[in-house]
Amino acid sequence: MEFEADKPFTPLEFIIEAYYPNSSYPKNWVLKGKSVDDKDWQTVIQVTDNPLPVNSKIVNPIQTSKEYKFFRFEVESSSDDRLDIKNLIFSVFDKGNYY
Repeated sequence: MEFEADKPFTPLEFIIEAYYPNSSYPKNWVLKGKSVDDKDWQTVIQVTDNPLPVNSKIVNPIQTSKEYKFFRFEVESSSDDRLDIKNLIFSVFDKGNYY
């Protein structure tokens, strides 16, 4: 899944939230990013062999100071070959405000 932000930002956290109770979360996944000037995707955060709990949300801290405008969420496997995601949410710090 690829998406574009309105303007470049530095992500602080990436939150995955279930769509249905007892939903399946990704087990192995990668979040990649690109700035306006980048040609290639860069790995922002990668999670391997870590099935997430059902019927909840998980917050993934991101260690970067780079701004990205384009994002790609790649899932290699889920906990039961299904994937039910309600929201993919970023937390950001912009001009002194935390969102």
